[in-house]
Amino acid sequence: MTTDLYTATDVKNAREQLLEEQQGKCAITGITIRPDRTAVLDHVHDDEQLVRAVIERETNALLGVTENAYKRHIKYWSDIPLSTLLRYIADYLDKYPKDKRYRHSSWVAKVKVFFNKLNSKQQDSVLESLGSTKGTNLKDRNSPAFFDELVRQMEFAYAKATDLDVTAQIALATNPSDYTAQTADGLVKYCALTSAQIYDASLGFAQNLVVSPTQWGNIMGYAESSGRPIFNATNPSNAAGAVGPQSLRGNVAGLNLYVSRSIGVAANTSAANLASLFTVNPDSFTWYESSRFRLQTDVVATGQIKVAYYGYGALAAKVVNGIRHNNTIGA
Repeated sequence: MTTDLYTATDVKNAREQLLEEQQGKCAITGITIRPDRTAVLDHVHDDEQLVRAVIERETNALLGVTENAYKRHIKYWSDIPLSTLLRYIADYLDKYPKDKRYRHSSWVAKVKVFFNKLNSKQQDSVLESLGSTKGTNLKDRNSPAFFDELVRQMEFAYAKATDLDVTAQIALATNPSDYTAQTADGLVKYCALTSAQIYDASLGFAQNLVVSPTQWGNIMGYAESSGRPIFNATNPSNAAGAVGPQSLRGNVAGLNLYVSRSIGVAANTSAANLASLFTVNPDSFTWYESSRFRLQTDVVATGQIKVAYYGYGALAAKVVNGIRHNNTIGA
């Protein structure tokens, strides 16, 4: 017959009774539970919640962690009972205590901890004995200014690589227009045509014009018959837009201009020919990106610090034909 425990007093009475039956010893370790340690009434964490025995609190904590790890890492793919698995683990630890032929790479982190506890003079002495230049210890490399600049440069490199990949994917997924946009007249026609095509295909409006640095230079050089710049002028006499050499943003034919260094470098693009200008409805694609992560390893033998900077992302095409690029034929 099972006695249901309802109150703290019920639990206390059951714990004391079982502990007396266990002669005051932890049911797992067999060690007498001292008065300054807490005895715990352990139970099975399932639908019935039945009591198992009395064990010491820290041992109970370890048991709970073990059971949770078993559920998280083993139970979903194997039907090996936890008790059997623990016996296998015990046999494994007894059979394979240490293999002195190899030392795991985690020793580097261990040495780093010991090394960082030394003062600068002791660190220099260790590095000098290993053939490294005196004074190049890790503390020299740990200055905030050094790492700030290092991370800033890695952020630039990460952004550049990401932009190249996204540009290549977009170029591959878009369709060309009927214009090369290699002249001032061709550029205006290209902007008008692609804006209309984007609305017709997606019911969305073109808002941006993204161009290569070469095309940016071409646009700034377009001039009227009188020689007056069409876009690159302090007080333009027309409403075609405004583009200048001191900003990577501007306005062309009602579209927001952006200059991308990736166009002409990324796959599926060119500097001045096919896919060197893109008319964009911003709702067409969305870039989903994770947070940036930084991994750092100190190479104690040389005083070097290796840093890895990474993340991941995905480009989702949401509106078909929401982006157009220039062609190699036409006006």
